[in-house]
Amino acid sequence: MASSWARGTFSYWAIGLVNVTLIQAPFVVLGWIHADGVGAAMFAAADRLGQLLLVFATAAMTIFAPAIADAIETTNRSRFNSIIRRWFVVVFPVTLASVVLMVTAGKSLLRLYGDQYVSGYWILVIISAAIGVTMCMVIFISALQYLGGGRSVVAISVTWTIVGFIGMVVMGHFWAEMGVAIAQAIGFIGMYAAMACRVGYLLKTRLPNREET
Repeated sequence: MASSWARGTFSYWAIGLVNVTLIQAPFVVLGWIHADGVGAAMFAAADRLGQLLLVFATAAMTIFAPAIADAIETTNRSRFNSIIRRWFVVVFPVTLASVVLMVTAGKSLLRLYGDQYVSGYWILVIISAAIGVTMCMVIFISALQYLGGGRSVVAISVTWTIVGFIGMVVMGHFWAEMGVAIAQAIGFIGMYAAMACRVGYLLKTRLPNREET
């Protein structure tokens, strides 16, 4: 029982580690590899503001994840699809509004750190857009895990972490903190999109398409 529980939770641990790695990697790239202290400071300010967008989707997951698990446990594909649609109906408008607010008020918010941080506005735009997209797809992490795709969660997350980090190093060389922000966005969006595609495949093979009874 203990070993089964450990295997089941490993993919959650892995995705948590990956998220932390991708979030912190820009500071390694800008602070150590490219030694750009100003760029690292600009990125840090924009990143801290952008992270505020995580709050709603993270809270929503506590409500939707159990429902997703139940739909998969009862092999009810129509219910699963209904829950996913409800997720987007609930999360997308709030996330979009939050991103728009962050973009429109971004310069004022960055100015709270000091006038010099306003130059990090476009980094904030990129980070906010990336978080907005990924938060709409975060439900697919739980769905993939519950569908028995724990290994896929690990493989996809590790692959896109490596892609994202390499991208940060390369693009950071040419475009400094802006390049790092773009590469980080590609890493996160690519990872979550790949998981969504994997869920779509597993639905066809593991979850019958029948009406809810």
